[in-house]
Amino acid sequence: DEDCTRSSCMNNGTCKDGINTYNCECRPGFTGSHCQHHVNECDSNPCLNQGRCIDHIGYYTCYCPYGFAGKQCKTYVDWCPTLPCQNGGSCVQTRNTFHCECPNKWTGVLCDVETVSCAVAAVNKGVSTQHVCLNGGQCFDKGNTHECKCLSGYEGSYCQHEINECDSQPCKNGATCSDHVGSYSCTCRPGFQGFDCEYNIDDCTPNPCRNGGVCHDLINDVQCSCPHGTVGKMCEINPNDCYEGACHNGGTCVDKVGGIECRCRDGFVGAQCEGDVNECLSNPCLKEGTTDCIQLVNDFRCNCRPGYMGRLCDAKVAFDLCSSAPCKNGGICEYSRYDDLHCICSPGHMGKFCEFPVDACSNHTCRTNEICRPYEGGFKCAFKAEPKYCANNPCLHAGTCKDLGNRYHCYCSNGYLGKNCEMRDTKALQELCLINRCDEKKKNKMCDHECNNIECNFDGNECSLGRNPWANCDAKINCWEVFGNDVCNEECNNSNCLYDGKDCRQTSKGSCSDIYDAYCSKNYANGYCDQGCNNAGCDWDGLDCDVNPPKYVDGSLEVILRMSPKDFNRSKKQFLRFLSNLLDSHVVLRYEHAGNEMIYPYNKDDVTGSIVFVEVDIRRCEDSGACYEDIASVANRIAASFQSSPSGADFPIVSILDQPPNPPNSYTYVIVGLVGAAIMVGILFMVITTSKRKRGQGVTWFPEGFSNKVSTNVQLPDPSHHQKRTDGGQEMHNFGHQLPSHLPELDLTTDSYGIDYPHRHSYSESDSEHPPTKRSRKDASFTEPGVRADYDDNDPRQWTQQHLDAADIKNPDGIELTPPQHEPEDPCTGTNGVDPKGPMGLTPLMIASFRGGGMEGYID
Repeated sequence: DEDCTRSSCMNNGTCKDGINTYNCECRPGFTGSHCQHHVNECDSNPCLNQGRCIDHIGYYTCYCPYGFAGKQCKTYVDWCPTLPCQNGGSCVQTRNTFHCECPNKWTGVLCDVETVSCAVAAVNKGVSTQHVCLNGGQCFDKGNTHECKCLSGYEGSYCQHEINECDSQPCKNGATCSDHVGSYSCTCRPGFQGFDCEYNIDDCTPNPCRNGGVCHDLINDVQCSCPHGTVGKMCEINPNDCYEGACHNGGTCVDKVGGIECRCRDGFVGAQCEGDVNECLSNPCLKEGTTDCIQLVNDFRCNCRPGYMGRLCDAKVAFDLCSSAPCKNGGICEYSRYDDLHCICSPGHMGKFCEFPVDACSNHTCRTNEICRPYEGGFKCAFKAEPKYCANNPCLHAGTCKDLGNRYHCYCSNGYLGKNCEMRDTKALQELCLINRCDEKKKNKMCDHECNNIECNFDGNECSLGRNPWANCDAKINCWEVFGNDVCNEECNNSNCLYDGKDCRQTSKGSCSDIYDAYCSKNYANGYCDQGCNNAGCDWDGLDCDVNPPKYVDGSLEVILRMSPKDFNRSKKQFLRFLSNLLDSHVVLRYEHAGNEMIYPYNKDDVTGSIVFVEVDIRRCEDSGACYEDIASVANRIAASFQSSPSGADFPIVSILDQPPNPPNSYTYVIVGLVGAAIMVGILFMVITTSKRKRGQGVTWFPEGFSNKVSTNVQLPDPSHHQKRTDGGQEMHNFGHQLPSHLPELDLTTDSYGIDYPHRHSYSESDSEHPPTKRSRKDASFTEPGVRADYDDNDPRQWTQQHLDAADIKNPDGIELTPPQHEPEDPCTGTNGVDPKGPMGLTPLMIASFRGGGMEGYID
């Protein structure tokens, strides 16, 4: 944090921040930890000859004693040029003083006193003897002359000069000096006191600075050096330093001076409650009955040994340990104080279960290279342990090791040579490819270990999940031969060569403790930080404790497994941990845009299982030294592990593919161009179609048998003869609900293209609960064509055969037709008109439009 504040250094000093402290660099003339002290230039005694030094800010002045002058009082005052001697006296200077050599009849310091008595002097001055000396001085005869003794505050031969006590500048610190007779007084400036105003009043007593501020006394004022986090002249303002997220794990933030204090919830500690208290450190579990104590959030869990139970594993399960008669050879079983069994052996036997005879080996007959071991019924001689050279399996490439006393010998498999079978016999290996018929075994959907080498093309990559892990490796050596052999090869220590199988790791990753591994595996990447699992061996607890943002490798992996999605979901956490441990990175499932995990069934190429998409987070790659540069290197690293140890795979992975980010290619621009062209053609087609429809709507269609004969003297029907129409197209509304029985071929449930509309059979809220019943002609409620119904709009005109043809009604049963030659002509058309209301109050044009005829033929 920044420790400097604006008030840290006084007198324009410069503040330099340190670690939990600061220093002040002072301007010339000031000193002190906060530059609060003015440097007293008089401390060096610059004034000579007992001159009095007067300090100022950055400089000083000297008040010189009698006879001295100059800045430091080191020169003499030249008195004689001023002719101080009167009445013809001669001036003689000695160092800083002078004296007058007077002529006859004169005496005194300045030769201004006659050598006469006081009485004669009074006569000569024309005054009384009492007034020869001025200002109350007294005249005394002295030899052949006289002398004045002056009162305090006066000087001169006749006490004629008043002494100005302020000439010596006795008042300090800028005080005003007032001269009096024989004395002076000082009027002090605010902030000073004392006879000569020499004392600066301490305004810091008591300390007016708040919140721990340091007070610096000024002249009639103070200045406070405020601690970090406070402001104001007196450091009285303490801004609230708390902010959202200042305290972790639900801690409460309390503002302090220059900082905060976090009051932690139970189970957490630390300046910001960042530490989870390890409740297991107090050893709450009973040691004898506990295998391990597991730390939880503000809690712990004791894993009990067999035979113990309870929260602290302190309750012993009641069963008889001696019931199985473990003591042999007549030994007696009893419980020890640690709730364990103890055998009291009969004479002549020993051991935990009295299984060994006492001193069985005291008279043994074992040879010098053998050792005696007591057993039931006697002893046995066993060979002494000798060095096992083959214990660490020094023979490579499936070679067989044989101990030969003080050495070993490797019997190498075909194709390998050397003491440890470390050299490849390329020619022999190529011959083995032919012998093992490796060319025929390629693409057989299984890994043939005898063909899993470079000479046999790695069995067509079937042992490496269908890919060549070393395709991008351009090292000068064959990195696949030294991959993961615990020897660092710097040529292979890069992303393309898969970091030499972690052989160049600077520090050992270690492994997760057997005690914690089951717990850490179960709670891996569950969103809660378990510090006991937050280490490299336990895969950093799935980064639950890491607060840094993810750093994903561009692209994703497509993994095909011989596991059903149901089985995979049960072990997906272990699968992700397995890959994360293998890569030293954090592997997570990829999600769809809808938020679902990308886990799908797979049934292709004789493989039935699952296809899973994952991403790789490398934010901790610097710790492991394996920062993969692209997603292909990640896939190659997994494939290389399966290639080097195919039988060691924990999951039945069939293949793995890398999916790099999809950059826009040339086809993208072609597709965009085609889509744009299609949109333009569609817009043009809509414009032409709309234009045609407008033309069609602008022409009145007359059915066959009707002509467009319009008279100029048109008589419009009287509006009073027409019933007021209901709003909302009530004719159409009724037509959809009341289809008459005499129009059997007029199917209103389909459009002109034969598309069914089930919703047209529905009924509105204004209809009755049930659909209306069709009325036959025999029904008394049926309205004859010549009779006006509610829906015929009181139209007196009746339909003719021409109207039926125009409406395309094929079965006119139930309609009484009137021959057209006997019908009165419409005054506009010369016929009965094209718009008389017929069935359901509809005209022939309305019915023809429902059936999709008429206008379309004209437009075409």
